[in-house]
Amino acid sequence: MNWRDVRLIFDREIRDQLRDRRTLFMLAVLPLLLYPAIGVGMVQMLALLAEQPKTVVILNADDLPEPPLLDGDGFVADWGDPLTRGRLTVVTDATLAAAEDPEEQRRQAELREAALAVCDEHERVKDIEARLETEDVGTDSGPLGQQLAVARERRAAAFAGSGVDVILRVPPGFADRVAAVDDFLDPEGEVTRSAFELDVADKPELLHNKTDERSLLAFVGVRAIVETWEAALLSRRLAAAGLPASLPKPIDAEAVDLARDKEKSASNWGRMLPALLVLMVVTGAFHPAVDMAAGEKERGTMETLLICPAGRTELVLGKFFAVACFAVGTATLNLLSMAFTGSHMASVMAGAAGAKAAAALQAPGPEAIAWVAVLMLPLAVLFSALCLSLATFAKSTKEGQYYLFPVMIGTIGLTVYCVMPGVEIRPLFSILPVIGPALLLKAALSADAAAWLFVVPVLASSVGYAALALWWCVEQFSREDVLFREAERFEFGPWLRHVLRDKQDLPSFAQAGFCFVLIMILQFFMMSYLRDGLVGYSADELPAQMIKLLIVQQLTVIAFPAVLMGLFLSRRPGKTFRIGLPAPRFLLAGVVLPFTVMPLAYTLVHKLKWFLGDVPPALAEQMAAMTSGEISLAWSLLGFAVAPAVCEEVAFRGFVLSGFGRGGRTWLAIGLSALTFGLMHMIPQQVFNATLLGLLLGWLAVASKSLWPGVVFHLLFNGTQVLLGRLSEEQIGSSVPAWLLAVEAEGLIFGPVLLGVCAVLSIIVLRYVSAPPSAAFAPVGSLNPDTADAT
Repeated sequence: MNWRDVRLIFDREIRDQLRDRRTLFMLAVLPLLLYPAIGVGMVQMLALLAEQPKTVVILNADDLPEPPLLDGDGFVADWGDPLTRGRLTVVTDATLAAAEDPEEQRRQAELREAALAVCDEHERVKDIEARLETEDVGTDSGPLGQQLAVARERRAAAFAGSGVDVILRVPPGFADRVAAVDDFLDPEGEVTRSAFELDVADKPELLHNKTDERSLLAFVGVRAIVETWEAALLSRRLAAAGLPASLPKPIDAEAVDLARDKEKSASNWGRMLPALLVLMVVTGAFHPAVDMAAGEKERGTMETLLICPAGRTELVLGKFFAVACFAVGTATLNLLSMAFTGSHMASVMAGAAGAKAAAALQAPGPEAIAWVAVLMLPLAVLFSALCLSLATFAKSTKEGQYYLFPVMIGTIGLTVYCVMPGVEIRPLFSILPVIGPALLLKAALSADAAAWLFVVPVLASSVGYAALALWWCVEQFSREDVLFREAERFEFGPWLRHVLRDKQDLPSFAQAGFCFVLIMILQFFMMSYLRDGLVGYSADELPAQMIKLLIVQQLTVIAFPAVLMGLFLSRRPGKTFRIGLPAPRFLLAGVVLPFTVMPLAYTLVHKLKWFLGDVPPALAEQMAAMTSGEISLAWSLLGFAVAPAVCEEVAFRGFVLSGFGRGGRTWLAIGLSALTFGLMHMIPQQVFNATLLGLLLGWLAVASKSLWPGVVFHLLFNGTQVLLGRLSEEQIGSSVPAWLLAVEAEGLIFGPVLLGVCAVLSIIVLRYVSAPPSAAFAPVGSLNPDTADAT
């Protein structure tokens, strides 16, 4: 590695980017101008919307009880916030009669008629809802359900076209019923208890549209006014009855917030900064990466760059460090501009709310800024390497820009998950891309003392992912077909004819990846089918039905796509799926290894439970029910052993492994097939266990050139777990010594002697059947027939 060449490439890329005024404006100037402009615009828009007068129509205002709610064409000054109350214009029968201007009188009359029309539609909706409740049928079924949907649509349309923001509908005779209750509460009154029952017969209603900002703001203001007025009415009733004012709230516990302003600020920044930092870093890394890689191809300067004395690795590292600098610089400028804008907006807000907002958004302290600076580096390293690799893979700048969308969507999904309440950093999350740094920053800004424990795994995993991406980028720089290919038009017909006519013996790398993606998508859509397939079954029938659906899922979601793609996309399906018989020693390994590896794998997962987390309780209960003695052993073995052994091996050690290995990289193919096999299980414990077993199964398939050792291994491995799950603690205790195998609260416990024996036997079997797998795959187009046939 010549670091002098790396520095020269780095200096070249930095100077090239800084010469472009548009790049400088987008990465440096725009962040400093954009957020203040957005902040000012938002404040102005909110102020303008809040200042606009809102119309409130009150029907049957004469039936409002004492104390008075209205004063002319507004609300009484004693109720609600003065600013909000001043923006509400009230229309009643009294204001309509008092209007002297004919135009104003006509406007109020139209508003009143429109409000009456809305109330008529509202009464129709309430009538249908009452009939549905009486007849005890669903609201979305039958003729009444259709009538209800039509009535609600008519009500919404009537309100939208009424020009009214809020309608306060007072039921007729409401004031008399309130007065009757007041008389009942008066010790000297002579009113029957039936008057009290009339009080709950019909209540005023506030009709509004929550999706309309004007209507929502008006509703919030009117509701606050009505609640204040109602509290005064209640106080008067209590005083008339000689009861204490605290009667409605006998406990009335006072909430005391002990959090300091500094802690509130840290909590708020802990929710916002991780998402902002991730998005800013990926945005700052992608555009320079596209220009340095795909842009080089379009400008025709890639050839000149490649003839310089620097090696391909030095070229990639120089570009990578340049992209990382722009990613860090862009994120820093964006965050500084946003922090300044937010703090300034909070400080200029008037009133106590503005003071609280300013305290909650005060600038983070030096420790928080240090955390942001430290965790910005692994994010910049990760996204810079990933974006540079994608940009190198792109044929043109246009294609490179298209890659930004899936990267952004995936990044946004991960960051949204990180900021959800209750999601905190733990060992498993600390090694995941994006999630680890985001959750670590969230914990650090929230003053979590345990954050320091995850610094090393977060940094190490981020560097590891970046190294993988850089390795991919170096590999692409070593292939001329990637560096010098040009954008090509895509037409579905010629492409399909090309795929079907020019088939190779084995599927391609892209086809194997597409097969995995297709399996994951089908699993997602299969969830609703599985859920619907369990409806209507009793608790005793559910386990058997779940096993049947599990078998259907294995056949249709996992095996069918792989088999279909193997038949249509490869010339030699038998070679793709490795259906040939292996040497006897590999079948022997497939028989022996499940019994020696299963205790080791089970114990490893059990010991790493603190890292991987627990299996969801609902899923654990379902698995226990499907493997319990209440279900026939044949069905349990068919669902958990036979179907996965055949279907999953055909898909992942057949089509997927063959596609990933077509380029000749044996261990890369085994690793990728094992990873996809693990990810297919989705639950962390199963992902980890399946990935490790996938490495062993992939090696068996490659070394034996056959699928059958893996099928036998998979069948016996899963079948052994089913049989152990059906044994009770008494059965195990009576037949197996406790120092070999025991059942405890956390599950099966294999003794150290048994684990040692299993480890030794596994090593002996693997040494016995081992064959150098490096020759198992040969690059496409190899001239050596012996090597080519090794696949």
